[in-house]
Amino acid sequence: MPLKHSTETLLVVVLAAVTLLTGVVCAILPPITQTVVPWVIAFAVSLIYPLSLYPLFKERRADYEFRALHFVPALILAAWLILQALASLLPSLQAVLHWYTWGWTLPAVVASFYALIWFCLHVIRQRFERLWTLIPLLIAFVVFSVAGMHYSLPSHMTALLWKPTAQTTSGTTVIAGNQTASSGPSSARSSLEQEVWQMQQRVMLRREARLAHSQGTADLHAAKDGAMIAASGLPQIVASSGSSSSSAPHLPSSGAGTEALLVAAFAVYCAVLHERAKRRMMA
Repeated sequence: MPLKHSTETLLVVVLAAVTLLTGVVCAILPPITQTVVPWVIAFAVSLIYPLSLYPLFKERRADYEFRALHFVPALILAAWLILQALASLLPSLQAVLHWYTWGWTLPAVVASFYALIWFCLHVIRQRFERLWTLIPLLIAFVVFSVAGMHYSLPSHMTALLWKPTAQTTSGTTVIAGNQTASSGPSSARSSLEQEVWQMQQRVMLRREARLAHSQGTADLHAAKDGAMIAASGLPQIVASSGSSSSSAPHLPSSGAGTEALLVAAFAVYCAVLHERAKRRMMA
């Protein structure tokens, strides 16, 4: 049994309403770099709608053009995803994405209504009833789109719906017993950036602890050396009394003095005399 004209007209009106709703949803979806879950849900619903009607279309032998038009909302969402992916790779395409989602995705909605009106004019069945429904809906949507862009309604709704998931609530982070208050701005770091920042803080604290430990060990060794020098009776350098901090004691220079040079010269002189006496005896 063919699809009744009244039923087909009702399905045309429902498809127009679904297309308008898809345009609104597409304009307020968050970027895929933030989250892709809302898009997945919207795309799944846009596919479930035509697939649920497919048995009816097949049984009533509906036109193939009419069947294909029911996948237009899914096509709108798919085009949005492709533009989002390209814009994340090429920032210059952000203007194209902005143009696509302008006015509650008005360009895509107008193109969809054009295809739907063309179908209604092509099949002739209840042409005027369908046009008198589609054209006022499109005009009202255009007015709604212009007003929405004038008051920045899409951006406000996007921020209202998805901003809590993109922000990191300002709180208190405790690292190695030190409490650090993080009073970030409204656009706080993401969870991954927060973890990296905390890791860097822990590395810095560990490094400072190692430096403090090594400095304390060096001071202890210097104190021990000073005690040993004092016990052995060797001369040591004493800091001036006016200085607020005393330098660590150290051993004097271990180089050869004048006495060693004299002893070495006397030994060389004796060796020369002995060599000369030996030569005389052999001659």
